[in-house]
Amino acid sequence: MAAGAVAASLCGQPAQATLRRTPAIGDRFDAADRVVIAHIKARERLGDCGTRYRASVQMSLKGPPPGGDGGDVIEFGRSDELRSNHDYLLFLKYLASPQELLDRIPLREIPRSDYPVGLSDGFLDAATCHGLVPGYEFDWTLFGMFSSDRFVLPVAPGFLGAPPDLPGPFLYADRYGQEYVIASGSIMAYLKILSGSQR
Repeated sequence: MAAGAVAASLCGQPAQATLRRTPAIGDRFDAADRVVIAHIKARERLGDCGTRYRASVQMSLKGPPPGGDGGDVIEFGRSDELRSNHDYLLFLKYLASPQELLDRIPLREIPRSDYPVGLSDGFLDAATCHGLVPGYEFDWTLFGMFSSDRFVLPVAPGFLGAPPDLPGPFLYADRYGQEYVIASGSIMAYLKILSGSQR
């Protein structure tokens, strides 16, 4: 694994993706610390560490309500898929320390020549990602964008097909299994069911 692969691991994406089935929305909902529909107000690229996003929460479906962590504006990172001035369904996980991030990287795959000087200190410093950790990280394996009355779900690299619980009917399904479009009302109804089961 080269230095670039180490950076990819710190950003949350696998260095060499294998093709897997897209995860279920319900599973990601359960695993998330917070689920929101958010409007991306700004994005800042942080070199190899990913991207910092600033977003206004339009709806909180799980976790602290708007105002629970500093008002209706949140900051999070890190994968580079989100665009400014769009509304997204996001599954957020809170990383309390850089060590949590490092624990996800299989160090046995990193050659000694790629270790920074002072392995743990160097990796821990890099894993803070310019202040993103501690903080929220969005789940790049499953997110979707709201566009007018439609919900667009792009399939993440290394994954194939629609989530098994994506409510239909599909308004559009990419023939390669990389993008699905449904009515936004369908996904909202399903999210409200998931949100109600958390109470």
